[in-house]
Amino acid sequence: MPGLEPLANAAQPAHAPLCGAQYVIPVTLSPSDPTLYHIVGWLYSRGPLEGKTVQIVLHGGTYDHNYFNLPYQPSNYSYVDYMLNAGYAILDIDRIGSGLSDHPAPDQVTMVSGAYTIHQIVQGLRSGTLTGTKFNKVMLVGHSLGSGISLVEAATFNDVDAVILSGFASAVNPAGYNEAEAGLEAANSDPRFTNLPNGYEIIQPADRAALFYNAQDADPNVIALDQLLQQTVTDGELGQITSVFTANTYSSQVRVPVLIANGSDDGLFAGAGMPFNGDDPNSIKSFEAPFFPLVPSLTVFVLKNSGHDINLHLNAPDWFAAARAWSDQNVGSH
Repeated sequence: MPGLEPLANAAQPAHAPLCGAQYVIPVTLSPSDPTLYHIVGWLYSRGPLEGKTVQIVLHGGTYDHNYFNLPYQPSNYSYVDYMLNAGYAILDIDRIGSGLSDHPAPDQVTMVSGAYTIHQIVQGLRSGTLTGTKFNKVMLVGHSLGSGISLVEAATFNDVDAVILSGFASAVNPAGYNEAEAGLEAANSDPRFTNLPNGYEIIQPADRAALFYNAQDADPNVIALDQLLQQTVTDGELGQITSVFTANTYSSQVRVPVLIANGSDDGLFAGAGMPFNGDDPNSIKSFEAPFFPLVPSLTVFVLKNSGHDINLHLNAPDWFAAARAWSDQNVGSH
């Protein structure tokens, strides 16, 4: 297992919490391909790492680490900041193919290969080879496509203690899915991503705001910053949405507690096109339970009035508090 190398004097994300350190993590995309790529991540802890539960937070498509640690009003929008105050350690990464991490050929960057990179990180955290600290308890916290990757990792490798799936459902709203597809354009059409090959995608600004937000419950400054911070998603990842989200291939193999957290106005995973009432946690749980037959517990939280990006709405602290309470009950910060 390759070691995790700290970058000396490396730039931190805007509003870096105390004790954060940037790392470059060597990974491969499959057990059979020895080609090394690198994931950039930030490990945070308030106080010593020893004995703490670490949460690996995995952003969705067209995002990077800023989704979980927005550099704007952190007391309202930073999941990282909130969980540090609750006593957890956090590893906030740019997933492979996103942000400062390497960008392999887009057909190689899939949810399955992404899950394998996260498995390597989990193993390194548990063994102590990555940071010098052995973490006995590791959680995955995903959003949207990052939730799909969390699901694949937990199901395939059974090496984490709990999973939070935000912006997730085992069904997709057809209208929202079609709108998302229509809003995609080649990343290299944007001056920020001219070095990327075809197969890396971004979302056009107007579609991005409509897809991810309930504007009545969001700060226009956050929506504008979101657009400035936009990253990419690959055709390889998008091509596995149906097989990962809507089949029970992976969900049926998860064996640890699961929390599903969605916005009631999520255009991708709520609304009239869904087989459940997206405003009702009990309705969602009744639908989802057959997909997760082996989990010891399944919990559903709905953030009222929020769109898809529950971290980035005005009432995000309500979701953070729910995630903290669930994590404390099912894993504990130490």
